[in-house]
Amino acid sequence: GAGATASFHNTQSVPLAAVERIEILTDGASAIYGTDAVAGVINYVLRKDFSGFEVSTGYLNTVDKDLSTPTVTVTGGLATSRGSALLFADFQKRNALYRRDRDWSRSSNHTDVGGLDLLTLGGQQPYGYPTYLRAVSATGAAFGPTYATQATSYNTQQLLQNLPGTPAWNAAITDPNTEASLSPATERYSLAGTFTYKLTDRISSFTELGYSRVKTRNSVHPVALDSFGETVAGAGNLIVPAANPYNPLGVNRTDGGAPTDVRIWYRLRDFGQRVSNVTNNSLRLLTGLKGAFLEGWEWQGAAAYMSEEAVSYDSGHTYRPQLRNILRGTTAATALNPFGSFAGGPTPTNQAALRQQASAARMLDAKYQTWLYDASATGHFAEIWGRRIGLAAGTEFRREKIQQVRDSATANGDITASGGGSNLFGQRDATSVFAELRVPVIKHVELQLAGRHEDYSDFGTAFKPKYAVAVRPVSWALIRGSYAEGFRAPALIQLFSAQNVSFQGGTVVDPHRRNPTNPAQVAAYSSLRTVSGGNPNLQPEESRSYYGGIVLEPTGGPLKHLSFSIDWSNTYVYDRIQVPSVAVSMNQNDPAVVIRSPASPEDRALNQPGEVNELRLTFQNLAKRITEGLDFGLNYRLHTQSLGRFDFEWRGSWLYKFVTQSSSLNTPVENRGTSGLPEFRWTGGTTWRFGDWKSALTVNYVGRTDAYYQVQALAGTLPTRWVDLDRWLTWDVQVSRKLPWVRNTELVVGVDNVTNEDPPFYDQNAEAYDYRIANPFGAMYYLKLTKRF
Repeated sequence: GAGATASFHNTQSVPLAAVERIEILTDGASAIYGTDAVAGVINYVLRKDFSGFEVSTGYLNTVDKDLSTPTVTVTGGLATSRGSALLFADFQKRNALYRRDRDWSRSSNHTDVGGLDLLTLGGQQPYGYPTYLRAVSATGAAFGPTYATQATSYNTQQLLQNLPGTPAWNAAITDPNTEASLSPATERYSLAGTFTYKLTDRISSFTELGYSRVKTRNSVHPVALDSFGETVAGAGNLIVPAANPYNPLGVNRTDGGAPTDVRIWYRLRDFGQRVSNVTNNSLRLLTGLKGAFLEGWEWQGAAAYMSEEAVSYDSGHTYRPQLRNILRGTTAATALNPFGSFAGGPTPTNQAALRQQASAARMLDAKYQTWLYDASATGHFAEIWGRRIGLAAGTEFRREKIQQVRDSATANGDITASGGGSNLFGQRDATSVFAELRVPVIKHVELQLAGRHEDYSDFGTAFKPKYAVAVRPVSWALIRGSYAEGFRAPALIQLFSAQNVSFQGGTVVDPHRRNPTNPAQVAAYSSLRTVSGGNPNLQPEESRSYYGGIVLEPTGGPLKHLSFSIDWSNTYVYDRIQVPSVAVSMNQNDPAVVIRSPASPEDRALNQPGEVNELRLTFQNLAKRITEGLDFGLNYRLHTQSLGRFDFEWRGSWLYKFVTQSSSLNTPVENRGTSGLPEFRWTGGTTWRFGDWKSALTVNYVGRTDAYYQVQALAGTLPTRWVDLDRWLTWDVQVSRKLPWVRNTELVVGVDNVTNEDPPFYDQNAEAYDYRIANPFGAMYYLKLTKRF
């Protein structure tokens, strides 16, 4: 998207009906397709030769009936001897899926399924509704325990008895999973077209266009107001003064004590949940000419423009200056009441109007544009061993531009629990030349030599080669190998984005502190303030990749229709651009990154540092990564006269090395088999065709993984636990038929995840599943009806 940290084309701008096939190049392709094509290339080849008119309508839903998704696709085309025109239009609408809709993600407290309570992990004080509070001393320091106010009537004496571990303490906890989405509501409109025209016998024109508008609506729990880390009441903070008449430790306290200001942890539920509405507009235009010259030579020239624009409108926020004003009100009509039903205070009045005064929304308009011009030629010359030497060469110019414009309140940092940041504008140019030579060294051996030179306006130049060899010892076997180098310049947003403030959505464990109220537990934080942003001093990523593979395709006998392949790859990426992880940063405890409050008396008694107020995380050239694995493919086609045709396919991967080094200060770590990186994945199935009938059965397998949990632990020990995530095995079935009683009409029905398998339970986030290896939908049924005119 427009705010992405890498450059890519939004495939949602192309309807699926417009795609003829998808080509995948598995070995390093930097020398040909661009220096950032480290692991290969995926090409979407669009249909061009369709004549007629076709309408397809479909419907998808889960067995729980909570993901209703209607779709409509219209295709129209015309093909003649001189050219073709083909247009596609597509519409899809999908309902939202909420965490509360699934048993395993209904609550952040996972103890009922043997997991952790992420609401109170590490002794953290969860945000309350009504609020939690903590008194502020005359010097501005927080002192004494944390208390929970109540929605039912209470006085100051009862409040001060309301200690951790009592039912009243737990009553105020707010669970974010009751309001947050698992999958956003979406609405998509897309249009695509391909056009070709033969100008002369040797010159043709071609044009492709793609446009999509995708609207998403995502909801999360209400804003969390945290003034526990703020200093004594002043011009900029959200500490509630003693003069607020609803403050149970303020001027109306009922125990005769001295009025005090209080810090609060407050979930602003009465302001409503946060809802993010994003409209993403994607545009792609390509036009060019191609032709033939001399004998066996072809040329092509093209120009392209691509644009991604995302406009977001996030409601449910509060305007911090006005929120501060109403927290400091001194009368029932001018003061906000976050304290529930305090018996000593006045009857709450005018609260809805006060909330309206402080309500706010955030807006962001992010746009990424690319202009591309290229020219190339391919052909053959000379001849060795009865085969010609092939040459391809070309040049390319690319201009990239990015901009992000925020509303003034967000830019100035005036939105509660959100950060500021200036608007972003960035641009760069890149000019490339590339060439590829294919030389038949001996009769059954071909050598490929390729190279690409790139000149960046902001990084200078880079040259990356590729060397490959292909050997065909017999007609039914092909052996391939290659070595390639890659180079990826930092994305514009990684370079130029301003510093932004956000808040960690989950639990952050602090291995250097124990919970002062329960030293047997490590300390933990919820919604920890994090400052992030770009780094203009970033350097490009570099890579080396090795590839080897074999393809066996017998040409006779019972195995005539068998194809078997094995591909090995090894990729080493260094100077990887990434933001240091929160866990790594907390463990390293760099004072320039981990910003802490001064140690409290309780902290000094435990010989530990103060609470973390802020993490400062920006993009860095920190990491190295080494990956190595095998990919397998097996296909077999069986023809029968009485039962039709059967196609069997199995594809799998074995990832046996995934070593990362987060920085030079850390030792390399083997990550294969850990969260999101299963060692084994495979997909297998069979397709049957007989007359007007077709059916398919597919099995999808994701291997077991280990999850590293940061959990409550004994004092002085690092909070660790390794837990197995179960394998995920799902079955998909599909049946289609060309209806004999309705001409040119096909009906498709199917079910994905037939056995309604839940994703493996994952206790490291509130959603309780790992989106990298599974999805939360369960069994989904669908049908599609297509009519061709």
